[in-house]
Amino acid sequence: MQNRERIRLDLLDKEMKRKEMLKLLELERDSKREEMKLKGRDEWEEISTKSITDSVLIEKMGKHSDIDRLFQVKGDYLGDIKNDWSQAYNLYKKANELNPLEVNYLANMAWALLKLNRGKEAMKCLWKSYEIRPTYGSLVSLIDVAWKLNDWEKYDWLHGKVLEGAREGVQRREKVWLNPYLALHLPLTLEELKWISRGYSMSHDATDIRYMSKAMMLTYPKWDGKRKIRVGYVSPDIRNHAVGIQIRSMFEYHDHDSFEIFVYSVNEEAKMPDHVYAKVNQTADRLTDIHIKEWSEAAKRINDDQCDILIDLALFTAYSRMDVFAAKPAPIQVAWLGLAVTTGAPHYDYIIADQTVIPEESFPHYSEKVVWMPHSYHIFDHKQFYGLPSSKKYSFSQYLFSTKIPTDQPPPTQFFFCNHQNNYRLDPQIIYHWTNILKRTNGTTLIIKHQTDESTDEVKKQALSFGISTEVDTPGEWPRLLFMRGGGMDHIHQKSICNLYIDIPKYNGHSTSGDMLWAGVPVLTLPLESMASRAAASFIKTSGIPELIADSWEDYEEKAVWLSSFPPEYFAFRKKIEDERMTNPLFDTFLFVKHLEEAFEEMMRIRYAEKSNPRHFQVQNLQSTFGAKQLQNPT
Repeated sequence: MQNRERIRLDLLDKEMKRKEMLKLLELERDSKREEMKLKGRDEWEEISTKSITDSVLIEKMGKHSDIDRLFQVKGDYLGDIKNDWSQAYNLYKKANELNPLEVNYLANMAWALLKLNRGKEAMKCLWKSYEIRPTYGSLVSLIDVAWKLNDWEKYDWLHGKVLEGAREGVQRREKVWLNPYLALHLPLTLEELKWISRGYSMSHDATDIRYMSKAMMLTYPKWDGKRKIRVGYVSPDIRNHAVGIQIRSMFEYHDHDSFEIFVYSVNEEAKMPDHVYAKVNQTADRLTDIHIKEWSEAAKRINDDQCDILIDLALFTAYSRMDVFAAKPAPIQVAWLGLAVTTGAPHYDYIIADQTVIPEESFPHYSEKVVWMPHSYHIFDHKQFYGLPSSKKYSFSQYLFSTKIPTDQPPPTQFFFCNHQNNYRLDPQIIYHWTNILKRTNGTTLIIKHQTDESTDEVKKQALSFGISTEVDTPGEWPRLLFMRGGGMDHIHQKSICNLYIDIPKYNGHSTSGDMLWAGVPVLTLPLESMASRAAASFIKTSGIPELIADSWEDYEEKAVWLSSFPPEYFAFRKKIEDERMTNPLFDTFLFVKHLEEAFEEMMRIRYAEKSNPRHFQVQNLQSTFGAKQLQNPT
């Protein structure tokens, strides 16, 4: 009882101090506003002179009378339009000085500081914002930036609060202000992810979502089984982007006698002469730029083409148009590839998956009907885009690494673990297990992707807390931890210097795991519950090496330790990957497109021949007819 009372008094004391701080800030704000009444507007006129005629700025200025808001508007203009984040930060700072209680100014300062690679200062702004207004949204902003910077100083508390808030929102059946992409990095259940996704996919206008298509007078095509099936793909990534690179050849491989292929590019950054955009423009029946902001107009534009099936290739990722899909511009709508998660929305009829990423017992937690592809749900165009990696082993070189290496020739017994995923996926848990593996092995090094100097320093600090140092005791000794810079078109060959890719279980490497397998490097993974955590297992199974799928954290560590001793099985795995690379269904874009077409035909049969609602189904395996082994020149 005494402990409880002490805790209660501590909390009361903290709350009283917070209220006192807010009162002081209010007094400071009012004092500064009075001070700026006369000289502030003169200063505003002076800093606005150069762009005062800009129509965008004039329009926004007219909406605000407070000096602090004018500074914010000018900052938005300089940052978002002129990309001058240094000046934008200075103006946000002025706005904050005038009104220190307005948390939006602190958030803007943090955003500008991130753009300027001043992460630690950005975190201070966000923590100050949380102290002033402790909302769930500010917690989400904090953990988002903490992941970006690998700032784990208060991670356990922050992680717990964000997870607790998400679960409370789900229980209350309220919208949880947590983007599904962020949610996938938390240990949420599939049902919790479904509710969170639903809130975002229907957030534009949940009140009349069912009646949008009728209210807009949209019409759907009829199908008698004789004409071409019209398929539309909607994506912001018809450009040099991870998704764009994987889909660039698929439009060429469609059967254009049976399918009419429409591609809708919804990102102004995707344009000529980008190589992906140019390739799609050449091979799709029609590539249309849709940069209309108004969802109803964009939906009407797509509906005018009378597509039978419309595929969302972006979902919750940047520049996506889920608002357009909500209007149901096509009778059959499909979620695929952009993000490995359910949309939670009734206007998506199907999700493209496989038996590994969405096993049958998980069906109830997906709002869409599940389409099982015969191999993996993911498409990889490496054969066409990168070509066969060189058989010559890539040489170690200092320019590849941000940390010092002792020599360009490591000893043949040195074993290199690696993970090249974005540092956003890292957390103390995975660092703990990776350092455990290093401590249990000799002559091993872990190579991690170098993102920024700040994040690299934080990872080093965390590894050291678990007993692994980046320093070496003996000259010529290889460090236990190295940080590798990203490469250009040669990045896959560069990654082949690694011996084993150890995946991050909570959110697998998708493109990255495919890169490693194409490079001939075995991949070790531990599938959890979410689709995003099971993707690598799908790729490994398709590649014929299921032995590299762990069933627990203990098994994950044991397999890594075992393989680091170079057992005969290790060489067998690597030989199998390399020998079967050209015929592996995972990298057979032509075969994948044939399976996709089979799925489209089945969707049409269900709707028009059976006159049924969407249902789960499995696509017939056509490898014996269309696989790379059977076809001489599908590439």
